[in-house]
Amino acid sequence: GCAFAARCRYAQPECVTTKPPLIETSNGHWFACHFPVGTAEGRAALARNEEAGVTAAGLPLDEDAEEFV
Repeated sequence: GCAFAARCRYAQPECVTTKPPLIETSNGHWFACHFPVGTAEGRAALARNEEAGVTAAGLPLDEDAEEFV
């Protein structure tokens, strides 16, 4: 799985079991994430976790915590 799943507010079941692929952006930066911040997938993942109050990895979400941007 993803090395950050245990501490990521966006973590979904896929993150716990499958290592994300390394992806290069158009400006030469690299990232590895199934549900990147700032994408429709990321927003949907965060919304699912906020509704559940916990991530797939078991991280409880604080309603008052600021979203990572």
